[in-house]
Amino acid sequence: MTKHISRIALLVLVLISVGLMAWAVIVGMSAPESDKIAGTMPLVGQHDEDYVPLKDSLGNIVPVATVEDGIKAMGTATIHQMRHAESLNYVNTINEIKEVDATLVANETVYNEDLALVAEIDTLKVNDPKAYKKAQKDLDVKYADAKARIKKYETEYAARLKSDRDWAKRIEGVKGSDFDKESKLVLEYMGDKLEGYNASLKAMQKELKDNAAEFEANKAIFDAACKVFAVEVKKKAVDPNNEETSDLVDDYVATIDSYKEQVKHFEDKVRAEKSKAEKDREFKKDMVAERNDSKATITDDVLASVQRYGELTVGIAETEFKISTTSTNIETIKKAVVLAKEEGDHLMALATAINWNIYWVYFLLVFAVVFVIAGFFLNLIHEPNWIKLGAVVVVVAGVAGVAYAIALGHGWDHNVLTMLDASGNPTDIAFGLGSLDSPDRVIFGEKEYMMADVSIWITYIAFILALVAAIFSWIWSWINSIIKK
Repeated sequence: MTKHISRIALLVLVLISVGLMAWAVIVGMSAPESDKIAGTMPLVGQHDEDYVPLKDSLGNIVPVATVEDGIKAMGTATIHQMRHAESLNYVNTINEIKEVDATLVANETVYNEDLALVAEIDTLKVNDPKAYKKAQKDLDVKYADAKARIKKYETEYAARLKSDRDWAKRIEGVKGSDFDKESKLVLEYMGDKLEGYNASLKAMQKELKDNAAEFEANKAIFDAACKVFAVEVKKKAVDPNNEETSDLVDDYVATIDSYKEQVKHFEDKVRAEKSKAEKDREFKKDMVAERNDSKATITDDVLASVQRYGELTVGIAETEFKISTTSTNIETIKKAVVLAKEEGDHLMALATAINWNIYWVYFLLVFAVVFVIAGFFLNLIHEPNWIKLGAVVVVVAGVAGVAYAIALGHGWDHNVLTMLDASGNPTDIAFGLGSLDSPDRVIFGEKEYMMADVSIWITYIAFILALVAAIFSWIWSWINSIIKK
């Protein structure tokens, strides 16, 4: 009966051991690639509510205090990596949402200042025409610039005030630790932006289509005048940092400025040459007449139409690029969010498997030691043999003494481990768990190191002695079997 129970108990232990080992292997095989694990491990430490690792005064990541916290940290580390991956624009989007309200407030301030400036200049025109005429050139430039900014604000920013300020409120208080809510808001915000880009693109394409005939006619007049004044239509890259994927579009807005500069330069030159003899003039009468005729064809309506054509073509190309980039980023972030959660779960499962296997190994070691000691004493009770007992005591004391002597040689009786600085040099700060300035920081003392080191060496020596005893026993049995034959 006893043998039967022992066999069942042994079978149960074996099955549990095999099961734990199989679980560890399966979890390990399903975990992220080794390079990702290696990249994640340095981040396993204490994190704040935004998943940013806490660091001590030396710049080292503060380690976790418990195994459970460490396992959780392994999961959050992958999310931290994903949130701060530059290629995903994840944190950039969060910052954009947080800063959008401040940006709109700044634009609103400039808008109110421009309204006040326009009103001031209009009032000056009516109340003090002489003062206005005296500074008309400078005032007209300021007036035109302010009007342009007002128009841009009213068409571009005013409509966004409600929705964008609502986004700023929605992200407020959401921390990185609430990753599900945060990632959902990031993707919703990017989707909202994408809808805005699509709406802007349709509006610009419709305007360009509706006014195509007028734009083309005025562009032809402007192009002809540009040739006379040797002005080339400039090109603008949609994304200067990504020339391979950027379409180049005609930038008539910048070209208009170049045209005006050339006309002014020509007129200044003609005025300067009036004192010269006709034969010495650089610009002949027919050249002057040709350029004056060309200039006469460029009315304010033509310039305004061509300028709008340039704004639309540049705007369409830029918006198409934004749509493409945003669409790609949304899909990339969606996949990254799912992958970060999966990898975090895999790492936590792997850490849990390793943790339980370690505990199981401890249990088996203790069980084996207790089993051997109990068996020895039971046998000693049935068959007293004080010589054998004395020999065992001497061996145990000898093993403990040797282990203690080795540990003592490591200096634990007067020393503890210290932390290293960023260059790998030792400091005066004792190694331990927790933040350096925390009153709950756990520091390992001399006794802890001595006990740990002695225990480890006892294990090493015991295993070596067990191996030697097993080999000796096998050889002795082999010799006895030969002698008996």
